[in-house]
Amino acid sequence: MQGTIPITGFAPAERVPIEVVRRQAASIGATPLTTGMLNSMLNYVFIVNRQRQIVFASRNSRQLVPGSADTDLIGLRPGEALGCVHSAKNAAGCGTSVFCQECGMARAALASLAGRRDVQECHLTRVVQCGEQALDLLVCGTPFQHGGEVYSVLSVADISHEKRRQALERIFFHDVLNIAGGLTALADLLKESVPGELHEDMELLREGLGEMLDQVEAQKQLAAAEGSDLPVDREKLNPAEVLQSVVQLYRKHILARERRIEIAPDPVMTEIVCDRGLLRRVLGNLH
Repeated sequence: MQGTIPITGFAPAERVPIEVVRRQAASIGATPLTTGMLNSMLNYVFIVNRQRQIVFASRNSRQLVPGSADTDLIGLRPGEALGCVHSAKNAAGCGTSVFCQECGMARAALASLAGRRDVQECHLTRVVQCGEQALDLLVCGTPFQHGGEVYSVLSVADISHEKRRQALERIFFHDVLNIAGGLTALADLLKESVPGELHEDMELLREGLGEMLDQVEAQKQLAAAEGSDLPVDREKLNPAEVLQSVVQLYRKHILARERRIEIAPDPVMTEIVCDRGLLRRVLGNLH
């Protein structure tokens, strides 16, 4: 009688018997150098076979696995070990539901089993103590051959805290820039209606708000640059014109009082390709 063909919405559903998985696990475990190196890694490490069943899990991976530390991970797929809510959506298990098409863990495993190193982000939801928990993981899948068989080494880093920090930073910069921009516009409006003796004070207030706005924008750009997410708007520029605009800006700056800012004679007129805003910010921070 022909067996039922497992239904899958993404990755192959077939598994090998647990006896085969245990044999593979024992073979890998018999090489102390390999297991010793993998257990020394800061990242969590899983080795999966062609059917994406775990044949090795580093000791620290228990920190990532919900529930009992005594849970036997051998034979499970990564999503099943981590408690992913989608690993039970299909009878064939982890990697076979339609939701798994967007799973970075499954994609990295499939790519590395096909012989390509691949790095993916994995956004995973799981149930822990009757409540849902979100995990953001960075997964690197690397091809690995042992005993004539093909495996994938999955190196997993938990980047949940980093993702939350980035989200909070985006909210912070958005809100602060909105507030500072509103105060600056209000100061411009009030400057036209205050008595003459207060004009100088309003000008100082306007300059202070402008400086605060500029510093917040600078910190936003610095955070984006550190995260390799800084947008760059390249255009052809005349350095002399950019220098002149920076001088005009800082002639009114508090630090420029009782000082004179001049541009050296015969500035370079050659065109350059650069981001105007970033260049102005770099020049401004040279004071």
